[in-house]
Amino acid sequence: LDSGSWKTWALIPLFFIASMPWIQATSHGQNTFITLGLLLATVILWRSDMGLAAGLVAGLLFYKPQHAAVVAAVLCFSMGRKAILGLGLTGITLLGLNLTALPGTLLLFLEKLPGNLHIMQDVHIYYWERHATFKAFWRLLLQGKEPGNTTLAVRIAWFASVAPFAVGLFLAAWREGGRKWIGGSFGAFKAHEHARDRLIAATIACAPLLMP
Repeated sequence: LDSGSWKTWALIPLFFIASMPWIQATSHGQNTFITLGLLLATVILWRSDMGLAAGLVAGLLFYKPQHAAVVAAVLCFSMGRKAILGLGLTGITLLGLNLTALPGTLLLFLEKLPGNLHIMQDVHIYYWERHATFKAFWRLLLQGKEPGNTTLAVRIAWFASVAPFAVGLFLAAWREGGRKWIGGSFGAFKAHEHARDRLIAATIACAPLLMP
């Protein structure tokens, strides 16, 4: 087929909707598309040098903190004060809404979360194979799918695998934008757009790997 013909391009959405990630995302009733939409908006604003707006949108990802932790940290390194301000404004707004509309739920969440995770992941059989994390990999490899507390061997292998990715991503973020923190002016060091794009791609790829 001609690479420029509509018949060739029409295969792209066909392959997309026939892929296993699409089928799982649409059939499991999860929040995949919400997270993807917020992440996409964050990346578009990030690449457009709109630090405040990128921070505002990235803050919404904290409805599930594991989605936002790595992205927010690298965004702050890359975009500086504006991104931090945006994250802070969204965080304060969401916190205020929670405290006024749902008083007591935040403390209850923090209190119950460790126990709920233990029951889900250790007491009952957990779907580790659905998690693209190093913890899930080592848990399945060394413990299988049987319930039980995570062993010391799994923890050591998990942290040993996470460490190089975490250090590498931190160094990349520092090279791209971290020098702003010691340079006085947040506009003094503007990285080439390709370097920033590589950093964004690395952040998206590493974020799930670094989560437990």
